[in-house]
Amino acid sequence: MKKILAMVALIGLLAVPAFAGDAVDKGTLWITGQVDVSSGDNMELLLMGAPAVDVTSVSLNAIGNYFIIDKLAVGGELGVMMISNGGSLTAYNVGANILYAFDLNKNIYPFVTATVGMLGASNGASDSWVYAKGGGGVNWAVKDNIGVRADLLYKWVNTEGEAATCISLSGGLVGIFDL
Repeated sequence: MKKILAMVALIGLLAVPAFAGDAVDKGTLWITGQVDVSSGDNMELLLMGAPAVDVTSVSLNAIGNYFIIDKLAVGGELGVMMISNGGSLTAYNVGANILYAFDLNKNIYPFVTATVGMLGASNGASDSWVYAKGGGGVNWAVKDNIGVRADLLYKWVNTEGEAATCISLSGGLVGIFDL
């Protein structure tokens, strides 16, 4: 049932009529579904209580950005991360973000972005931790209301007084809507 509802929602989003404005104009909404691959001094193992070692993790994220003025958007993100390396972990994140896009008068929109949020894990602990990430990327609007997005981000998380960092590469599809 959930898969059917998700498919209906996706078709509904993609069926929204295209708009004549620019993808970074005031009142535009970017909805992104993204896959993230991270590697580094890894926060995932710190959350499991293991010593920090280099591992790679994959997460799924949903990001929404609403342009409050031309080129400047605010929004939020939800994500889930799964890893299995000496243990099993499912983590979630909820964050607020800001995005500034550069308008090249083409269908390509480079941007810088920053996010601050809370991270929690299903490792038996009921704690949550603060995380931040920042970096840049590009959204290529292949059609008026559909884009392809790629990000390169630096992530930091504070887990019970210990900081962990990693670099992540993300890619996904963007729905571009004129509200």
